[in-house]
Amino acid sequence: MTPSLEIDVASIGHAAWELVGAPVANDLLALEAASGDAPYVLEDEDLAGAPTWIVAAVPIANIPVPDCRETPEERENRLSVIRTVPASDLWRPSLFVDTAGTVELIDGGHRIAVALERGQFVIEALVRLANRSADET
Repeated sequence: MTPSLEIDVASIGHAAWELVGAPVANDLLALEAASGDAPYVLEDEDLAGAPTWIVAAVPIANIPVPDCRETPEERENRLSVIRTVPASDLWRPSLFVDTAGTVELIDGGHRIAVALERGQFVIEALVRLANRSADET
């Protein structure tokens, strides 16, 4: 059974879906195990300050996906490759959630697009939760 991390929602200002999940250690090996592309997309600042990382089932409607900077042909080529991968084998998207509950996509927009095509409403993601500082409590 996967351990679950449950945090007092009121104390840090996150929605319930953001707070129940499997905890992930704040090091690149653990983060890579949680989402294979983590070492390639995360920056030093993502690891600074001992953030809380979890793997959580996130409603796709809560994830804003920015417009792509690629041509339609490039986008279709990337989506075509991802479509060939079974859902269980795809790396998890990486998200950041601030203390106000705002979700930011770090990486994984194409995976989210394919999940929507497959009829998914929820996607398992690697989520970095912002930690409130002492002056915010």
